[in-house]
Amino acid sequence: MQTQCIDYVWNDHLMQAWKDWFDADAPEDTPIPDGYSSSLNTFHKLLLIRSWCPDRTIPMAKVYVAEVMGKQVSFDDVRFKFVYFHCSFTVFCSQSR
Repeated sequence: MQTQCIDYVWNDHLMQAWKDWFDADAPEDTPIPDGYSSSLNTFHKLLLIRSWCPDRTIPMAKVYVAEVMGKQVSFDDVRFKFVYFHCSFTVFCSQSR
C-alpha cells in the first residue's frame, strides 16, 4: 500500500501538472489537477489556494464571497487585505464550534 502511494505522488505526470498549476499566474482560475476541480467546492478550493498559493488568497476569497453573498457585493467596500492580515486561522476555527 505504501509503495502505491509513493508511486502515485512521485508520478512525473502528476508532479508536472501540480507544478504547472502552482506556477500559473492565477491558479484560482486554472483547473486544479487530478480531477480536484470537479470534486472540491469553492470553500475547499479557497483552502487549497490558501495553503499552496498564499499570495492568491485574496482573489480566491473574492470568488468565494461572490458565490456565497451574490454578485451584488462591492469588493471596493471590503478591505480584504485588512481582514486577511488582522485575522488568524485560530479565530475562525474557534468561532465555528
